[in-house]
Amino acid sequence: MSWVTRGVAADDLVNELALFDSEPEVVSGKGTMTQVYSGQYQGRDVFLKVSSRERWKVLIPRLCLARAWCSSVELEARNLLRLRDAGIKVIPILGHGTRYTLGVPAYGVMLSAAVAGISLEDVLMSDVPCRAEMAERYGRIAAMLHKLGGYEPLRAKDFMVNNEELILLDREKPLLAPGWRETRAMTSLERAWFRNQRSGLRLSPPLASAWVKGYCGEAGLSGANADQVMRTVSQYCAG
Repeated sequence: MSWVTRGVAADDLVNELALFDSEPEVVSGKGTMTQVYSGQYQGRDVFLKVSSRERWKVLIPRLCLARAWCSSVELEARNLLRLRDAGIKVIPILGHGTRYTLGVPAYGVMLSAAVAGISLEDVLMSDVPCRAEMAERYGRIAAMLHKLGGYEPLRAKDFMVNNEELILLDREKPLLAPGWRETRAMTSLERAWFRNQRSGLRLSPPLASAWVKGYCGEAGLSGANADQVMRTVSQYCAG
């Protein structure tokens, strides 16, 4: 077995659960192959995401689509760092890595710093004055992701809001070749807004218009394409 780790906390990731200042708490995925722990690392609030098993049916598409022979959580870290470099604010990644067995990814870790704030979903369902601006920024970032090849559905709960800044929490799927593609984009939007609605988020018409304005402005869409985006979003929003 061998480890490949990166980041400021790289050396501590080899014994991942020992890096905490005290006993961590499992906050997600207890009893599953992917768990998230919360605790403190060198006096700082952090989250540690661990994948304890990698499946071939996921590894092969990951290699083909993202040219990434690594664990699922390391791919997530790589995605976030790439998006950060493209100008999207993401959670601070302190370290990430993969343990290989006979050259095959078998185990993965990602350490991130906790960020203060509230969920974008909660902001959009509140009555705060900045809601329209947050909706427009949400739409703009969705378009940025699509242009970068990130077509994983982007829900409002995938963001934290801190001082009116949107902070992206995760992106697990491989990023594809850059470029906006209509079919992939519309499928992604349909799924994202279905999931937003299922979670209880239904934007008012003014907020839906703000979201579409941000998306179409960033993607450079007008005419029929812009109308299609509006129809897709509006069907999952309040009438």
